[in-house]
Amino acid sequence: MAEPDLDLLQTAMKRRWSRGPSQKAKPYVHAFSAAERRGTKITAKVVGNHGTYMVSIQREEQGLRSACSCYIGSTAIATIVRHEPSRS
Repeated sequence: MAEPDLDLLQTAMKRRWSRGPSQKAKPYVHAFSAAERRGTKITAKVVGNHGTYMVSIQREEQGLRSACSCYIGSTAIATIVRHEPSRS
């Protein structure tokens, strides 16, 4: 059974991040917990250098929006971009 929201999210992620993660991001790939997908939004927790951060990524009409409670904000991309949304 097709999931239109999942298809939209995966397509948008592949378009935006077609290459592999940077060296800085690699330690965070798949280092998430409590991942949850609702529609075209994924939220998760990731342990970073200064604690556990909340991260999210959502497909919108204009593209993708990502957020992280960390001070840099890149953890969201590093953590979720390689996540398989279908596992959530």
